Amino acid sequence: SHLSPLTSHLSPLTSHHHHRQPLSTQDIDGESVVKLHSTGSPKVVIEFDCRDSTTDEGDYDEELVEAMEEAGMETEGGSAVAFTADVEKGSDLLRFHCTASEVVNIDTVEYLPGGESGVADNAYTGPDFDELDEDLKNAFHEYLEDVGVTESLSNFIAMYSDHKEQQEYTRWLQNVQKFTS
Repeated sequence: SHLSPLTSHLSPLTSHHHHRQPLSTQDIDGESVVKLHSTGSPKVVIEFDCRDSTTDEGDYDEELVEAMEEAGMETEGGSAVAFTADVEKGSDLLRFHCTASEVVNIDTVEYLPGGESGVADNAYTGPDFDELDEDLKNAFHEYLEDVGVTESLSNFIAMYSDHKEQQEYTRWLQNVQKFTS
C-alpha cells in the first residue's frame, strides 16, 4: 500500500500527539471514502469522503506537511473536509460530525444508543452544536482530543483527503481516456 512510507513518517509525529492510540488507515483504490480505526479503548472510527471538501488555504502543521511531501504526497493548499468520528462503547455510539482543517470544528454530536441500527429515523439524537453552552462545547473538544481526534489528526485528514482526491481523479481520467480512445 502507498500508505506504508507515510505511516512510518507519521509515527514519530503521531506518537506524541496521540498518546492514547495509533490509528490504522483503510483506503481502498477506486473508492472515495477513507476510514481510520483506533485499536484502543474506547474504539474510535473516523470516516471521510475525499469529495466532501472545500478549499481552505490553511496554516497546517509543518512537520506533517514535510512528512507527507517526503512520502510523495501532494499537499497543495489543504482542504476543509467533513468527517465523522464515532466513539464506541459497547453497542452505544457517540458520533461527532466535524470539519477538519487547521483545527477540528464540531458541527453536531449525536448519541446513538444501540449503535446506528438501533436508532429510529425520527429519534432526537442531539442539538445543533452551536446552540450549546461554551463550557459544554469545550468539554466535547477536550473529549475528542482525549480519544485521539487532535488538531494534528485534523490536519492529516484535510491533507490526506486532498491527496486521495488527486489520486482518484487521475485514475478516473486514465480510465475515461482508455475507454474513449
